Amino acid sequence: MLFLFIIRRLNPRARVIVGVTLTVAGLVLLGLAATVASWLVIHGAITTALGVAFCVAAYVGHKKVPTPQELVASERPASPVDGYTRVG
Repeated sequence: MLFLFIIRRLNPRARVIVGVTLTVAGLVLLGLAATVASWLVIHGAITTALGVAFCVAAYVGHKKVPTPQELVASERPASPVDGYTRVG
């Protein structure tokens, strides 16, 4: 659950950075597991999977980011119905 919260709070660029870092760390752990300590296999697999999840979240989140035009249009005030504006 904590990782889902972290994924949601980061912007897409930060998600990519975290994802690549976790993927590389996971692959290093898998390499160590193959050569030195076999008990590191599960840790390497989990870390690599989390890194891939962050990268996928960045890719999907990048598609959902609103364009600047959509942001400006949503902040524009509604036009008055009669053509008159009320002050106060």
